[in-house]
Amino acid sequence: MTRLTVGVTILGIALGAATSSAAQSVNVELRVLLPGAHGDSAVAVAARARAAGLPVASLELLARQGVAKQVAPEAVVAALRAEADRLARARAVLATRGSVAERELRAAADALHRGVAIEAIARLVRAAPPGQSLELPIFVLAGLVDRGIPLDDALAAVRARMLDDTDDRELGDLPFHATRLFARGLPAYDVVRSLLLIDRRPAEELASRNPGTIVQRTTVAGQQ
Repeated sequence: MTRLTVGVTILGIALGAATSSAAQSVNVELRVLLPGAHGDSAVAVAARARAAGLPVASLELLARQGVAKQVAPEAVVAALRAEADRLARARAVLATRGSVAERELRAAADALHRGVAIEAIARLVRAAPPGQSLELPIFVLAGLVDRGIPLDDALAAVRARMLDDTDDRELGDLPFHATRLFARGLPAYDVVRSLLLIDRRPAEELASRNPGTIVQRTTVAGQQ
């Protein structure tokens, strides 16, 4: 056996031991947080997620948050199952473009939790330039939807910025930009129009000229 083979073998053993140790740590923590049958159920959810190659640290965090908020144990377990399902669905979509970074996976699962449709994430995946991380675009998409921007319009705004090679700072600012314009009385139609513009200054001027204007909410990037 060569020294290289020995080194790879030792590294594999070390990584396997580290993975096993991490898994045991999560299992112990879940049993502490959720004693008895509920803990058994939580550990089973984590085991299935781990076997499917999904990150389980977020499940432990979710359990911590549920217990801290005094959520009923059965509801915590249900939330863990739902999160594992979101992670699996998110990975299935993201994997169509190749390898999936854990941060992208977490962002997509969070977006699903916040009400973004899986098809919208799929459309974002199809529109992304090769090699571009989708963590920030997915996060921004969910942020725009949270602020009341129609999904089709939010998706169009994020895709436009992705294809224009907008830097991360400007892309990440889109939800805050929408919040500022809504706060200044700009109606939804014009907020969407501003988000679709590369130069945002005209929209800021429009906001100052039309304080408190109210018009019917309309989508401009697709179907109503």
